[in-house]
Amino acid sequence: MAVGRSRSQTIILCLVAGLSLLILPAREFGQREHLLAIAVLPYLALASRRVGPERCSAGLVALIIGIVAGVGVALKPYFAAVPILVELFVQILSRRQARLLRAENVGMGLVAATYAIELLAFEQPYLQQAVPLAREIYWSFDLPWKQVVDPLRLHLLPAAPFVAYAFARRDGTGIILSAALFGVIASYLIQHKGYPYHLLPISIFSSVLLANFATSGGALVRTLAVICLSMLTFVCHRPVIGWWNDNRPGGARALEIDRIRSSIAAHADNGGFLIVSVHPYPSFPAAIYTPARYVSRTNSHWFLPAVAQIRAKTAQYRDRAAIERHARDFILHDLASGPDLVMIDTDAGRHTVGPKQFDILAFYQEDPAFRSIWTHYREIERISGYRQFVRVDPLPPGGPTK
Repeated sequence: MAVGRSRSQTIILCLVAGLSLLILPAREFGQREHLLAIAVLPYLALASRRVGPERCSAGLVALIIGIVAGVGVALKPYFAAVPILVELFVQILSRRQARLLRAENVGMGLVAATYAIELLAFEQPYLQQAVPLAREIYWSFDLPWKQVVDPLRLHLLPAAPFVAYAFARRDGTGIILSAALFGVIASYLIQHKGYPYHLLPISIFSSVLLANFATSGGALVRTLAVICLSMLTFVCHRPVIGWWNDNRPGGARALEIDRIRSSIAAHADNGGFLIVSVHPYPSFPAAIYTPARYVSRTNSHWFLPAVAQIRAKTAQYRDRAAIERHARDFILHDLASGPDLVMIDTDAGRHTVGPKQFDILAFYQEDPAFRSIWTHYREIERISGYRQFVRVDPLPPGGPTK
């Protein structure tokens, strides 16, 4: 992207991209959307050169760029919108008719083919068991459209005028970045969850787009781009600062995690522990902060949000009995290893629209099999909103008594 720019312009553009990748993620560092942005930015730089007058590598470097981008895109099927839209505009804008079968596209194609073969050959349990189960309850994590669209508007407002300006001036780099932006917007809307990390590549690509115009064009364009970049930085950094205040040493979240770690060390140091919640927190990061074994297959209990919403009559679903059966089977599977410590979240809403007051334990206790296992546990003091239960007798050689 920095071709044809001065050294100072190149430094500024790279600095904005680097800081966006490093700082904006905060607690979402390493999420798939973050990895997508890291993997795709070199591909966007190459695509912007493809539509410009400069000649660029068609060999090994482009192939590697394509492979890296392909790995990022393969993380979620929705991400395919990014290279599809970028390639569309490469074909439209290229001054020298761009061949579709270019090195970077070959690289992405190789990754896609490898991924497809690996799924079909080695991941049949995932395709035949996990995917149908996830599809059955995926709707329960959806937010109302207003809660999905409002944060998107806030993040797009500073960049939107420059998207229009890029197309009006036929700015190749601006159009390529806009195409990538359209792709991640599509991914965000299709997922329909409104999670902050789903917005992350939108914020990153918008920042780089604004940096592009802050380092090129006339004085007015540069000034407006700097102002809009400052606005976007403010919007993006408010939650980052809030996260840091909670998670810094001595912050509320850090202290809570320390209490959870201490409880695991006291009650499950030589055994296993289980955290029952609709949210990955606190299973993550507690599971990586302690040597004790986390016994569940997942970092949250998938079916609980659907159960809570169906029982609160905020959702109607014809397979209610199957969903509740899966929720009970899930907890029985986790308890089969006899964890020494079980924590149960009292907030059943969290990042869903489900009722916060839904009693997870009361739901499980409707099942005689669960009640039989649960006689081996007694409640101890809470940690914040998490009820704690410890196993009161050693695990029998053949597993827990059912």
